Amino acid sequence: MWAEHILYTVAIAILVSMILQHYKITDISWILVPMSAAPDIDFPISRLMPLVGLKYPYIWNHGDFHNLIGLVVISSIVALYLNRKIIGGWILIWIMCISGFAIHLLEDMFVYDHIYSVLYPFTIKVYGWNVVPESGSLIIGGQGVFIVGFAFLAIVLLIRVAFTGDDWIYGYQKDYHNWIKYFTFHPYSLTMKTYMIILLNQINTYKYTKE
Repeated sequence: MWAEHILYTVAIAILVSMILQHYKITDISWILVPMSAAPDIDFPISRLMPLVGLKYPYIWNHGDFHNLIGLVVISSIVALYLNRKIIGGWILIWIMCISGFAIHLLEDMFVYDHIYSVLYPFTIKVYGWNVVPESGSLIIGGQGVFIVGFAFLAIVLLIRVAFTGDDWIYGYQKDYHNWIKYFTFHPYSLTMKTYMIILLNQINTYKYTKE
């Protein structure tokens, strides 16, 4: 599902970027993408804790960060870190961090059927809509999920180019370097860049063919 997270979140970030630039707000929409990976840091942690001798109930499991507590705590920590590194203002940075984390939770509910207690600690009820069922692995969620995500990203790119041209693409090259600079642990950077290159090349080919 990690590959699909990057597809859906990049598409959303492109739309958010368009809105921020339209209203002349500092465009830090790139934060959404690395933050969409944040809920899954409980996965490597859950694998490492037993290796250092920790046992239940002192270990975390995958999914333990997929709730409101994880959202507020992790997003606030990252926002405090980024506030010292980039210009944008604490409130906007915090909103982007919260939004990126929340996008991951929504994406999980989109593909899973009653999987996580996302509203914990207010309720332990599990939520999930299972709109496009996940049928793959932790890396690739399945053919259906991947195709929908790829199509969504392609449509968003077409919309963005149609409304604002393609000058914004060069800004995303800078955003890519921001990921590397501030989130060097981010595992999806190369994947995102590959998707963007493929899709944008197709869009430019289509545009020049029409002209």
